[in-house]
Amino acid sequence: PGQQQVTASAPNVRVIEPTVGIAKSVTPPLVDSGDVFTYQIVLSNSSLVDAFNLVLTDTLPAAGGGSLILDPAIASVDDSAALVTGANFALLGGNATAWVLSTTVPFDMLVGPRLITLTITGTAPIYLPLGTTVNNQALVRWSSLPGDVSTPRSAYNPAAVERTGADGPGGALNDYAAQANAAFATTGYQLDKRPVTPTNYTIGEVVTYTIVMTLPEGQTPGLIITDSLPGGLLYLSHQVITSAAASGGALAFDYNGTINPTPVFTNSASGLEFDFGDVTTAADNDGSNNAFALQLTAQVRNVITNQIGTLLTNTASASLLVLGNRLVITDPTPVVIAVVEPELAVFKTIPAGFPTILNPGDTLTYTLYVYHSAASQVTAYDVVITDVLQSDFINATVIGAQRSDGLVLTSQVVSQEIRVPASPTTFDLPVGMSVLVTYTVQIDPGSTAVTITNSLYASWTTLPGVTPGERTSGDGFLNDGSLNDYLAAHGVFIHLGQVTAIELASFTATAAGDTVTLAWETGVEIDTAGFNLYRAATPDGARTLVNPLLIAATGGGGGAQYTWPDQPGDGSWYYWLEDVDTHAVTKLHGPVTAQVGTPPSALYRIYLPWLER
Repeated sequence: PGQQQVTASAPNVRVIEPTVGIAKSVTPPLVDSGDVFTYQIVLSNSSLVDAFNLVLTDTLPAAGGGSLILDPAIASVDDSAALVTGANFALLGGNATAWVLSTTVPFDMLVGPRLITLTITGTAPIYLPLGTTVNNQALVRWSSLPGDVSTPRSAYNPAAVERTGADGPGGALNDYAAQANAAFATTGYQLDKRPVTPTNYTIGEVVTYTIVMTLPEGQTPGLIITDSLPGGLLYLSHQVITSAAASGGALAFDYNGTINPTPVFTNSASGLEFDFGDVTTAADNDGSNNAFALQLTAQVRNVITNQIGTLLTNTASASLLVLGNRLVITDPTPVVIAVVEPELAVFKTIPAGFPTILNPGDTLTYTLYVYHSAASQVTAYDVVITDVLQSDFINATVIGAQRSDGLVLTSQVVSQEIRVPASPTTFDLPVGMSVLVTYTVQIDPGSTAVTITNSLYASWTTLPGVTPGERTSGDGFLNDGSLNDYLAAHGVFIHLGQVTAIELASFTATAAGDTVTLAWETGVEIDTAGFNLYRAATPDGARTLVNPLLIAATGGGGGAQYTWPDQPGDGSWYYWLEDVDTHAVTKLHGPVTAQVGTPPSALYRIYLPWLER
């Protein structure tokens, strides 16, 4: 008989999986050093099948100083099925490193609904970082079958094992894992040395520094703030500020606490020390009112080490007692200020056209220039210009004295001295401004002098009026190594009845690219020591010496050719040539001009077949 085949459809199988939920929270949401705070972890099973072999792990937060929860404890374990207890968990680790909540005995969560709630308490440490958010994450893993079913149940199917949480939340296969995060914001200790505005200060000027100290709520034992002023600053005063209105914007709210407004103050070589003793900040759980300010004033000292460009670096720190030891809090960013100074330069000349040979009875016209040097950065105060005349000069008359902004200055001639402005007044010279003074003087008809010396001086200060600690004149000339060196000078010598001259054949200025080449040729040089070159942006503007040293003459009684490169930057420039003889007699030639940049370079040439002194 034939065989008969009978078939039947296999029944549908529905796959169900256990799902464990986890939630975590922390109270309070804002934590100060010393606060007791609480983590709560809630596990739940609202699925249609049991979850097995639950393992809960939670590495409690830590930072560089150690655990951010001191001496944590499992305050309670509440299981709606009354099966899981505190014996299923343990806290391992230490305050110096970190604490880890772990599961000592895995447990099952049968279908319920089922809830297990763990409560963990601890204390925030004194080194709790300020103004941050501290996150903490708990992780739970489970499996689909009781016990260990990691060995296949069928020799024909290697996948006949349980599903676990080995791959973590969202894993490719064994994703029976879930996690939950809880975060709290922190207040704590912070010292903030605020930047100052402006950042440039001149000699004698007062700098105000502000230190903002933020404390945790509760008691801060043995608070000491130290400020390390550099040697270039002189301490003047201090005050403790707890009112936002009086803080100049340093405090957003009034400080809510009890603090000694007159800390014990020590000024020593190691710095300024302010000992507040114990300070108590009100425990109102409001981190916005936990700060006070310490304001210091210091003066930039008039010492030789304070020169243009000197940087003065100021730092601050705080310390407090922790278990008998001092915990130090620092601001890693120092406050740096730069020393700036006014530097004036002077220049004196006799305009072209005066007689080649000067004799008693002749009248000369002198022009005086006072201006800021390229290094100058701030206003020069209490400026006084003087021109000291030898007795061989008579009938000195000031024709005009004016600042470049149009301010007319007074003048006087008393006892062979021209003074601008008239005594006892002074004037200020802001950066970028200059002064032009013109006067005439007669050589005494009865003079028997061979050489007459005439010197221009300008003195100034760093601050207006008479201010203690400012830099002035009186010790020497500018940049000669003395302290109060605010005195610039320029002397001019003339000879009577002698010919010490050059014959200048040409003087030119040629621009090519960013360089101006200055060239001059002499036909005759008699007792010529050398040459100086001066540059200005306008015909009447302040003149800058181009060459750092006198350009030595090489004619030796005959003529010679000279060149000198200059890179002034784009613009139209005016140049003068000054010849200086061996008796220090000077004569100015020019100006010639050169254009750097557009319009195109041009050559300017003048021919001066003159016999010059």
